[in-house]
Amino acid sequence: GGKGSRQKDPHDETAQGPSESDSEDDGEGEGEVVFCEACDKGFSAQGALDAHLRTHVSCPKPGCDFAGSQRVVNSHFEVAHGQFAGTGYRTIDVEVGSKVQSFRVLMGTSPEEVADWRAQRRKNWPTKENLAKKEALRAARVAAGYLDPAEK
Repeated sequence: GGKGSRQKDPHDETAQGPSESDSEDDGEGEGEVVFCEACDKGFSAQGALDAHLRTHVSCPKPGCDFAGSQRVVNSHFEVAHGQFAGTGYRTIDVEVGSKVQSFRVLMGTSPEEVADWRAQRRKNWPTKENLAKKEALRAARVAAGYLDPAEK
């Protein structure tokens, strides 16, 4: 995204224009629609777009040149720079009752990352085999003198 605009060809029937509720008209002529990319909003005149662009605010993240309406910038910030933005895995701490538990969370949404995440989840899925392995491990720990985690 950015601060620019694009013009749409009014004769191009394949281009989707803005909906009527998204358009603003300042009375300056007909024809080409000018568009604010950041806000996904069309205007019937350059003057209306210019007035709209003056309402834009910049993203507060240092080094990010994204600008848009306050609502659009808030949404951009959460997606691009927020706690759950990025790729790969991140460990987050979540308060569960009176305890804090750590969880490994997938940040990315690329097909490769999702496939890897699903493969990792399948390894630990409670199949009969996995439950039998877990029970054998518990029994071996109890036999070695460890406290039984099943007894509380």
